Amino acid sequence: MNQPVKTTSSTENQPLLPAKFVWPVLGMLFLALNTKGLANGDIWFLLLSGRFVLENGAVPHHEFFMYTAAGKPEVFGGWGYGLVMELANRAFGIPAMSLLNAGLWSSVFVAAIAALRIRLGRSLQSPFSLTELAGTLLTIYIVYNSIFIRTNLRPEVTMYAVWFIGMLLFETGRQRHDFNKAQWIFPLLLWAEAWLHTAGILLLLLPAAYMAEDIGDRLFHKRHPLRALLPSLLRWAVCLLAC
Repeated sequence: MNQPVKTTSSTENQPLLPAKFVWPVLGMLFLALNTKGLANGDIWFLLLSGRFVLENGAVPHHEFFMYTAAGKPEVFGGWGYGLVMELANRAFGIPAMSLLNAGLWSSVFVAAIAALRIRLGRSLQSPFSLTELAGTLLTIYIVYNSIFIRTNLRPEVTMYAVWFIGMLLFETGRQRHDFNKAQWIFPLLLWAEAWLHTAGILLLLLPAAYMAEDIGDRLFHKRHPLRALLPSLLRWAVCLLAC
């Protein structure tokens, strides 16, 4: 009698790398990769906005930089980022600004990888295969060359950080079937982003998408009656209104 032949995928025979070693290495790699000089001239304008806040004790609400429009009403969306960078510059100089910016980008990359792993059914502590690690590094390389170089030392990094940290929070909630933590923390992140850069409607799409997925799963997959959905709908509504 023929015995069934057991087949294995190409990744099952690969050595696995413990997550507790991979995560710190990835974080340090991204930190080193993103530590760059002040190549973007926009940082000086942002530092001026931060200096304005420190010297005047108020957010700039009029044009103070361009002499052709001096005094015209204007609200600077990146004043919070400029303030943080100006404080770093006054405390430890230009290297501190570069390191702080690199730390923000490192958090973007690590949060994105973590959220993607959870979406694919893995856990944060699941070991990495060599194929997975190689694919991750290739993806980061493409993103680095297409986005980072154009937005280095610009407040856009805070928007990416809020998006992917929020995505990680919602993915963790989806995995645990409990969105409460994400529904409270994400609006706080958006409020902070409104000061650091600008909290546009694009960021609202993230909780809206997870709300649609959660309600759809409860309604069509788990077959919950409409009355049972009311508490969940109320929590999502509060989350969106707070944003």
